[in-house]
Formats: sequence, structure tokens, C-alpha cells
Amino acid sequence: GWGVLQPAGGGGVTNFVTYQGAAARDGERFAEANTNPDGGSVYQDVAVNMSAGSSATFSIWARVAPGGAVSGQKVNLCLWPMVAPLKAACQEKVLTSEWQQLQATATMPSNVTQLRAQMYMAGRGKSFMAASTTQKFFCSPGFR
Repeated sequence: GWGVLQPAGGGGVTNFVTYQGAAARDGERFAEANTNPDGGSVYQDVAVNMSAGSSATFSIWARVAPGGAVSGQKVNLCLWPMVAPLKAACQEKVLTSEWQQLQATATMPSNVTQLRAQMYMAGRGKSFMAASTTQKFFCSPGFR
């Protein structure tokens, strides 16, 4: 499942809730999250067996939650091969009220047994939504 990391420095909070319903971009489930102050994140660790040079892609669809004012909310989506040296592949987007796809592809620097998918949040205002039915890893070769 998904975990939550609070903003650095203490005193902040990150909220993350999953729902089932018609607000999902596709399918039946979606997630909603927010952070105050900036910098909180949600993450999921996944066990893999990937060799050096292979790649993995993490993709979501995200938007500002319905009824929320669009005021510079951003999501930085990152995929971390959990092996030294730690280096993530990331894509950041400023969110709107329309669904937007974010995608990050990481090439494994050596053999990897764990990936971390992470979404960092910034910007004031209402929560952002992620279509959880499209939060998937696509890896080559051989892992899906």
C-alpha cells in the first residue's frame, strides 16, 4: 500500500485517502492528497528483480480536486531505484482542473530489488487527485 512522509522540519501534515466512486478518471478508485507546508509526499515500495540497464516507468493521472482553486499546485512524480547511488527519475507538473498524465522512467544503475514510486506535493489550496487505477509500474524485461 501507500505510505505518507510528512514535510521536512516537523510541524507539518500530509493527508492521503483513497476512495471508490465516479470521480475516478477511469475505473472505480482514486486517491486524494494534500500537504501543509510544501514538501510532503506519498510513496509505495515495490519488490522487483531488475538487472543493470533495464528500465521501469511509473505513471499517474492527476488534477486539482473538484471545487479547488487552481493556484499553482504542483506534483513531482519520482521513481527511485533503491540502490546506491540513489538517483530518481522525476517529472513535475503544475496542476489544473483537467486530468494530466505524469510519467517517470528510471534506468537501473545496477541490479535492483526494490523501487519506490513517490509523489511530492507543493502549492496552497485544495487537494490534488490521482487516478489510482493507472498508478502502475511498467518494467522491462519481464516485470509488470
